[in-house]
Amino acid sequence: PIDDILVSQYFLDNKNGLNNLPEKQAKFEIKFFGLVGKKSDNAIKNIIIEGPNGYDFKIRSQIFNPTNDEVYIGDWEIASTSVLKKTLTIPIGTSIKPGQFLTYSYQSSWFTDVAEQIELRDETGTIIDETPIINDLNNDFSSWQRVYDGFDTNTSDDWTFETSSAGSTNGKLVIEEAEEVVLVTVSTEKSNYIFGETATISGTVSKQVFVEQPTFSQETIDVIISGPNYYDTLTLYPDLNLEYEIPLKLQKVLGIYDGVYDVSVSYSSGTAQTEFSVGDEVIETTQKEAGALVISTDKESYIPGETAIIFAETSDIIEFEGLKFTVTNPGGIQIFDGTLFPSIGGVNTGVRGGDFNQYEDAQFITNLFMDTISPSYGIHTISAEYGTQTATATFDLNEDVKEDVLISLTTDKEVYGIGETVKISGRLNNLFLDTLDLEVLQTQTFALDFDPSRIVKDLTSVRLAGDSTFNYEFKIPNNENSFGGYRVTVSKDVGAATTKFFVVENPDEYEVLFIETISVTTDKTIYDIGDTLKILGRVG
Repeated sequence: PIDDILVSQYFLDNKNGLNNLPEKQAKFEIKFFGLVGKKSDNAIKNIIIEGPNGYDFKIRSQIFNPTNDEVYIGDWEIASTSVLKKTLTIPIGTSIKPGQFLTYSYQSSWFTDVAEQIELRDETGTIIDETPIINDLNNDFSSWQRVYDGFDTNTSDDWTFETSSAGSTNGKLVIEEAEEVVLVTVSTEKSNYIFGETATISGTVSKQVFVEQPTFSQETIDVIISGPNYYDTLTLYPDLNLEYEIPLKLQKVLGIYDGVYDVSVSYSSGTAQTEFSVGDEVIETTQKEAGALVISTDKESYIPGETAIIFAETSDIIEFEGLKFTVTNPGGIQIFDGTLFPSIGGVNTGVRGGDFNQYEDAQFITNLFMDTISPSYGIHTISAEYGTQTATATFDLNEDVKEDVLISLTTDKEVYGIGETVKISGRLNNLFLDTLDLEVLQTQTFALDFDPSRIVKDLTSVRLAGDSTFNYEFKIPNNENSFGGYRVTVSKDVGAATTKFFVVENPDEYEVLFIETISVTTDKTIYDIGDTLKILGRVG
């Protein structure tokens, strides 16, 4: 007979003649790569191999220990949970060393081809790990196996059905840790100097860095100062507060000439630049600032159903780089994320994160709808990252408090002058309609030569937003016939609401009367014979 250790490799190398072999030679293996230990250690089985039709198999299992400690697995079990429920018990006293594989064989037909689930149990019967429910009706050299050795997210996605890798690893999942960026700043206490002064160049680094080759030592801060016929390099170390400072005497005898001087600072992977000018008199220069990112929203607070516009600006556009951002609710739970790319020709594009609209001066922009199903009221935080630039912003989501009336209606002011714009806003409470009818009607006039045909009237429909709010702007005609009182009516079959405003000659001096009254006056108190007497009145 074929040696048990080599049988799997033998069959894999002789696939075409597999079903022609004697039944007693048809031996296959089932392979486990297990992270053994306590249940919380998430034991993992890597490969399950099925055999060909009509054969009496001898199935073997293999356990792998990827931990750094030797683990005792005596009296543990490898068990089928299907109809057969065949269970192998590992001999007492068995242990597995770090990185070691142990292989076990058991009875024929250990596992079934349909609806099988295999468990690895410790000596107390606690399930250390288990496979998902699996099927294999192909009867070829395919197998169920872990995507990577030791990879376990407790989902069926951890497993894949493909050509067997029995006798070898499925590979290791390599997780690369992102290198922490070192941030460097540099500045001078002013941007312009005159000869004889001392320029102080100072800055900070974000962390202390050490180098290991050729010998272990602290990383140095390298400073380059260049200007008209001037070039100098300086080396120093950050102090205990991660700060540094360089005094530079600005004297002609030291080779300093009129002009602008550039300062470049590097420390590990971080760099920064600035500049200053020197002369007999102050020369205005523009300080070069490090890349800065600003993110904001169009409003400070919202209610459910509204849409927030998130926009960001940066001082340095990074080619092929996207701005990554997240939005977290007051409980610290991430509710939204996206990646935005700079606008091209005023049109914003991106891969995900909402709809994109044009917004003045913003290189990045997107929309965020305020959830109406399960809103989280309170302060939300937007965190953005663009290269080494970072920024945060906040906005407040407030509870939607509706008035105890069918329709809310208001204007931005009570008194206007001719030519002004009346901003009308309102809301349909506790109902939803697509539109409402809106009428602006002049109900009073101050003109003596009253002509009904000149009454101001505007009739339109307003579309309601997702939260049943509406807005409308009415432009008051710029002529004397527009003086008087106005009534705004919003209505539909469900009901109506009204409000009033006034158009007068001196709106800042006009006093609105809130009681029913009648007033009368004349345009003057003294007249000459032949003058025209104008009598003016008002019903409050």
